[in-house]
Amino acid sequence: MLDIDGFRQINDRFGHAGGDRVLVEVARVLRAHLRRSDRVGRFGSDEFMVLLPGLALDRTQAMAARLAQALAKLSVPGVPTTLSARFGVVGVGDGESITDAFRRADARLLAAGATTLQPPQRPFPGHGSIA
Repeated sequence: MLDIDGFRQINDRFGHAGGDRVLVEVARVLRAHLRRSDRVGRFGSDEFMVLLPGLALDRTQAMAARLAQALAKLSVPGVPTTLSARFGVVGVGDGESITDAFRRADARLLAAGATTLQPPQRPFPGHGSIA
């Protein structure tokens, strides 16, 4: 999961149209950096869920770092600000529900400082996909 830092302030300063442009551009950047098998979708006001099936946990963390760098370079017309995001990276263990994995990712996201990537959290025994 990722959460755009300061999104409320972007909406307040540049209006909802500016915020909408940011969301569209963030989604575009995320899709551009992912594999065909990966999935991304908006999961709330300023949160996105990224699913990276079959990718090892260390490679998922590296992907999160690349996404953070790409977002920092993003230029959105009419919104002169530098974007950053927090990430909650976890692995989904065999037999673990996606709901439980989501809860763990959300907790890690909340614990992460702005633009800080925490070490990834290993899945429960049996190693599964990455969320």
